[in-house]
Amino acid sequence: MNSEEICPDCSLKIIKLCESANLEFLNTCIRKLAQQLLPQPRGYAEYEGTIHQNNSSGVRATCPDCHVPKEWGPKVIRKIQASRELYGHFFTGVIDTPEKFDAHRLELSSRVWTAMKKTHSRECRNCHKFDYMDFTMQENRAAQNHQQALDQGKTCIACHPGIAHGLPEGCLDAYKKVADQH
Repeated sequence: MNSEEICPDCSLKIIKLCESANLEFLNTCIRKLAQQLLPQPRGYAEYEGTIHQNNSSGVRATCPDCHVPKEWGPKVIRKIQASRELYGHFFTGVIDTPEKFDAHRLELSSRVWTAMKKTHSRECRNCHKFDYMDFTMQENRAAQNHQQALDQGKTCIACHPGIAHGLPEGCLDAYKKVADQH
């Protein structure tokens, strides 16, 4: 593969494949591929219109901001896990249709919640830190909840399991199991 032209369909040029693996344009290419393979790519469609895509501050969290760790070691581990997910889509056919994806969605969501619990919402904390929050500028309920979470040592996933994606059917019981395990 020519490292100068990774995605001819998108006409996007990059210098190094390794350094580009988390850039938004690569995700654009993946979305285009997903749209060809799946009639309705679920993840990105759910992300559209959320506070992480459009908001008053103009700061946008893109797919890799939430799904790919910044540190090298955790990033490599996540990419190995993602290769398994791609294998499940393209080779085994476990989640290669919207119906199959929906059938496995609770399991997939539970894996993400478990990983986030284990890392104390590491990817969220790249942007959201209690130390940087001015609770006086938040709505009362949000400020109270954030102070309580801080006092109890909770992180983002404890209260925001579906912040950028829809929650699957049966999510409350499944999330309770994840929360009780960690």
